[in-house]
Amino acid sequence: MSRIVSFFLALLGLAVFCLTGEAQTNECSVAQPRSLSEEQRALIRGELQQAETLYRLKVAQQPKNHELTAGLVRTMLSEQKVDEADSTVKTALATAPQSVELLTAEAEVQYRQGIPWDKQKTLEAALKADPCYPRLHLTFARYYLFSSYHATASREIKLAHQLDQYDPEIRWTWITNLPLKQRVEELEKYLAAGETDAVGLRHGQREVSLLQGRGDNKGTCQLTSTVSSAEIPFSTALMNRANYLRGWEIDVYVNNHKSRLEVATGSSGYT
Repeated sequence: MSRIVSFFLALLGLAVFCLTGEAQTNECSVAQPRSLSEEQRALIRGELQQAETLYRLKVAQQPKNHELTAGLVRTMLSEQKVDEADSTVKTALATAPQSVELLTAEAEVQYRQGIPWDKQKTLEAALKADPCYPRLHLTFARYYLFSSYHATASREIKLAHQLDQYDPEIRWTWITNLPLKQRVEELEKYLAAGETDAVGLRHGQREVSLLQGRGDNKGTCQLTSTVSSAEIPFSTALMNRANYLRGWEIDVYVNNHKSRLEVATGSSGYT
């Protein structure tokens, strides 16, 4: 349990640490338009084994190209080959321990392994190595989302997109984080570009349809109660252990039927 407590305390320090890194990105260069590689297109088509084969061929030809190795690691994660991805990135890091591409890939592996306390240390090292690496900020965003730091995650997504709007995964994550009207516009552009597989295409088309329906709904809501404020007593404190508060229970009525709701702490419950 002490390891988990240390993780959440470290998370607070990392948020401050990242603000410094974000300030440094003001001096970063922005990625230029580029065509997708053959292995990236294979990933988009959902041909994971083909993408892995292509990455392996290129890594064998260019063993010092850390971006290719990181791409191979992410492909293996998509194939659920977590142990193999772990051994691949560790082998590469043995000869290039300061590579931001490899450190970021290692953090992605650690997330899949369920060890966020190690991922946090790896992200710190990657940020020190190069705060300008776009994929690093996408990985930071997922780390913060895992910890329910949604505003910080949103900022990291925007930063990743500012640094590289041509990375397909960064672009998709950025689109899904936009306000409603802008999200529809960008989704339509994304789908028109044809940079997604059949499953992604169907998902994107359904998303556009749902979002457009929400935008067209001009209905208004009205409150049926005139009460502006009230005190609601908690009936029971829900404890998992002596020092771990999971939440509270409150008694409510829904359609004249008595029920009980659980109100979570929203901060992992440690007091």
